[in-house]
Amino acid sequence: EDLNHENRVLIDRIYTCAPVMNIEPMMDSLFSFIANSNLTSTVKACIAYYYIVYIKPFSTFSDEIALLVAKSILAHFNLGELGAFIPLETLLSQRNLQL
Repeated sequence: EDLNHENRVLIDRIYTCAPVMNIEPMMDSLFSFIANSNLTSTVKACIAYYYIVYIKPFSTFSDEIALLVAKSILAHFNLGELGAFIPLETLLSQRNLQL
């Protein structure tokens, strides 16, 4: 039982998060994608949510941060303030119920 998050990247050959040394370049590439991609904001928000949940750049609350980033993308790229009021949090609560 290694409680050090940096050492818990690989458990039983299942990756639970990105290796610590790869997180910063991976997040930089995500931010570059968000800024430069010609995809719609909805697609960008979905990709950003999935990517952050996949690499888990934070030791806790990565799912919540992923939702906030998705909302931010929606708010800044086409929905304005309305993007902040979309109840994306229900996705997280439904996902937790399934686990």
